[in-house]
Formats: sequence, C-alpha cells, structure tokens
Amino acid sequence: MAITYTTHIDDMEHRILDGKVLIVHWSMHGTNGTYDVGTTTTGLELEGLNDIPYDQLTEEIVIGWVHDALGPEKISEIEADLASQIDALENPKTEDGLPWEEGAATLPV
Repeated sequence: MAITYTTHIDDMEHRILDGKVLIVHWSMHGTNGTYDVGTTTTGLELEGLNDIPYDQLTEEIVIGWVHDALGPEKISEIEADLASQIDALENPKTEDGLPWEEGAATLPV
C-alpha cells in the first residue's frame, strides 16, 4: 500500500514588533491507511528567510519554507525513515509475551 506523507506546522515563534517568523516547530507524518507514524522535531530557525506579514501567513506558505530550508535530500531521508517505521509495524521481527499465560496478548516490538 502506498504511503502518504504530510507535513504539519505545530507552532511558530515570531517577533511581536514586526511579525517576522523566527522559529517553526513542525512534524511530518506518514500513513499507509493502516499504520500512522510521525517525526519529532525541534524548532527550525527561519529568521531572515521570510518577508510575508505574520497575519497573511498560511500553513501552506510555512510548509513551503520548511521544505525549502530542509532541501529535497533531507525530506527524502525523513520519508524513508517513516516508511521504515511503517514496514517494521507491518512486518514485526519480535513480539512480547509469555507462552505459559493463557490468552496473553502479544505485542510486536
């Protein structure tokens, strides 16, 4: 099943005086319809990389800034990591449980 990747803007820090965005907190998620996984990120500094007034920003504009700042190689690397996580959930190599406990649930690890 194909994986769909989505970038989300979780929060932003901006200067009050002029509205310039300084730091964007973002995450990327991947889903194949059965499993959903995501990244945990720290803030991405964007100071000086934007000139759109704060009150005119959209999520799509800021996602574009994030993708431009990271570059296509880093985006591909993140997507590959998410795909690997989904594969591990679809095809677990180990599981937890005790064989002598009747009805014990086993969880993939």
